[in-house]
Amino acid sequence: MSAGRVRVPVRTPDAEFAAGTYGPSAALGARLICAGVGLGIVLLLLGLFVKTGPMTSAGTDADWLVSSARNGLFTPVAKAFTLVATPELWAVLGFVIPIVLLLARRRGQALRVFGVLIGTTGVTYVAKALIDEHRPTRKLWLESASSGSFPSGHSAAAWAIVVTAVILVPPAAKRGVAIGGAIFAVFVMGSRVYLGVHYPGDTVGGALAAATAVVFLAGLSRMPPLRRWLPALDRSGRDDRPPYPSRVGTGR
Repeated sequence: MSAGRVRVPVRTPDAEFAAGTYGPSAALGARLICAGVGLGIVLLLLGLFVKTGPMTSAGTDADWLVSSARNGLFTPVAKAFTLVATPELWAVLGFVIPIVLLLARRRGQALRVFGVLIGTTGVTYVAKALIDEHRPTRKLWLESASSGSFPSGHSAAAWAIVVTAVILVPPAAKRGVAIGGAIFAVFVMGSRVYLGVHYPGDTVGGALAAATAVVFLAGLSRMPPLRRWLPALDRSGRDDRPPYPSRVGTGR
């Protein structure tokens, strides 16, 4: 090494793993995990709040008000949005899509998609069981409904779909997909109220359920050993050949 030059060591995930230290990434991961737990607590508190008598009355009044805007054009559109975001469908796709990604050697994406879709489903149905909120009056229903009203499974699935799409598209398309997906999710939330099967607070709870799962999993992905495994899974699915032929006779 020439005089006056100082070589700065580069810290890689593998080097940090071997040394037993994980730096700022693990600290951020811990904060995100705590934030995810906090969002889960807020979700449950919101569920208890919207279940109170005054909030139920306000939600029912809002549903009746929205029902006055029903017509032959909006109703099939609302049903189409709600069909696309059927939570049972996306719970199944939470297994099917990762299998397809594994076959395509996109292993890191497979694990992330599985976590988002199945994690959101789990958070949603645990909250439904704990809160056990009744549905709006059947007089408002334009389609059948089952399970507890809070949180909205369709709303949660819609936001999980958005996150899944952002995971799968190329980096250049992520922003546009996120914006378009957010608009789609808001329409799904509105459609559940329009169809009379949810109170407005239920749809907010659905979005919060998805956020709980996504934030918690984002933190978990930054903690060992997932912090080391995920980049390795991403690399293992790539073609390791150079993008251009080596020069003949150069030994490179």
